[in-house]
Amino acid sequence: MQHDFDAVLGGKIHVLRKQENLSLDELAAEIGVSYQQMQKYEAGKNSISVWRFVQLSKLLKFDPRDLLDVDECMPEPWGERDGNSPTSSMWMIGERARLRKAYFSLSLEKRLAFLRLLEATATP
Repeated sequence: MQHDFDAVLGGKIHVLRKQENLSLDELAAEIGVSYQQMQKYEAGKNSISVWRFVQLSKLLKFDPRDLLDVDECMPEPWGERDGNSPTSSMWMIGERARLRKAYFSLSLEKRLAFLRLLEATATP
């Protein structure tokens, strides 16, 4: 379980680093670790300390709570994570955070209408 969590978290950090157009070397230097250590973080081979995680969140401009979704590390009942399907963890990076942000930016009236729509169309 620990390795899965580290791998998912490292993958998310990798994607965020790319979005910020930072090289592995640049990010490593910014948080005070070696290139090799940063490589291990992204590969999920080493755990990231809380202090380094907070540093990364500031540099890569993400809310640390959005990346700490432990449920993503559980086996998916519908199949393997292949990285290409819409249900793969890499495909869904930040999905919950984006959905939450968009949902709460709506007026109360629109949120309730959206909620009713979801409840009516969701399959049990």
